[in-house]
Amino acid sequence: AAVPQAATKEARGASDRMAMVDDGHAALVLAAGDPLVDVSVTVDDDETISKLDERSGNPSFERGGCESVSGGQIGAILSAVREDLGLEPKVCAGGSASNLAKAIAMLRNQEGFEPNAAFFGCRGNDEDGAYFARELDECGVRTIGPIAENARTGTCLCLVSGKTGERTMRTCNGASALVCAEDWPPASSHELGLVGVDHVHAEGYYFRNPDLMRKILVTPTPKNATKSVDLASFELVRSKRDEIWALLAPREGDPHAKTLVDILFCNKDEAEAFVGERDLEVLSRLASVVVVSLGAEGCMAMHGGKTYRAPAPEIKVVDTTGAGDFFTAGFLHAYLKGQGIQEACEAACRAGAAACLQVGTDTKQVSEALLGMS
Repeated sequence: AAVPQAATKEARGASDRMAMVDDGHAALVLAAGDPLVDVSVTVDDDETISKLDERSGNPSFERGGCESVSGGQIGAILSAVREDLGLEPKVCAGGSASNLAKAIAMLRNQEGFEPNAAFFGCRGNDEDGAYFARELDECGVRTIGPIAENARTGTCLCLVSGKTGERTMRTCNGASALVCAEDWPPASSHELGLVGVDHVHAEGYYFRNPDLMRKILVTPTPKNATKSVDLASFELVRSKRDEIWALLAPREGDPHAKTLVDILFCNKDEAEAFVGERDLEVLSRLASVVVVSLGAEGCMAMHGGKTYRAPAPEIKVVDTTGAGDFFTAGFLHAYLKGQGIQEACEAACRAGAAACLQVGTDTKQVSEALLGMS
């Protein structure tokens, strides 16, 4: 019997990706984004979060999203956390792309192989910047990118609901906001061995700088690396929807136009903010593979006119911080090994669920949780 063309194409794609894995040396993944120090605190309820936001001077922030604030606003909230609530936050290296890189390294370590992950971003020449690089190094992730002499490393305050585990983030980008198109490709490429990069992932927060995002996506690599992006947050999508669409969509009327990304990741809220009343299938115009995480409902993926679905493990959520990043890493790790989209979706759901079982994004704890699901 003849093999369906779509199946042949997917098998060929899997074969190409398997070529990246030779004698245990996995595809080198480079994640680009904001290096942040995450400061996480679990509070009783949304009312407490609202009261903390009042201390920042802006009580109207939406729950569950990510809003940019000043360093002074974060300081005011932290003072209230310590003085009014008597709580001491948990600190770890964070930021979407660095979480992804840490997760890739973790998944590789679980299989007994070298981490083979790297992170690019602009951090400050300060104590937090040194802490960030040190933490990633301990996870097996190489850190490259510019270091700003007169700026502080960014901070993300994660307010976690003790009832639902939902995280609400307040971010001061600090030095990470200074990164620009001229910084790509990284000057330290030769030290990293960027010529060996097999996959580049750019976090969606870089859409705030379209020139930088475009350069990351269009700059060729010696190994013709595959590329992926995510949509970051529903707030960013609302404010940058037209710019994101213009950057990712192929030129109208050009039958030879290609998409800039191979894989597009988003969650349900981001997808709905992006496409509005249109069917989610419209996202397939922007990438060869589109993956939408659906929280407790698992995920769906679209590729070649086919839709794939995978359920989420049943868990008691503690903290959703980083869950989307670990979800993305789970998919990429499986996909770049040559596994099919269905298997990659299942791996993504397991990794995302494991990230929800503790406060923060400590990969040792996530790894233990993930092994417990096996």
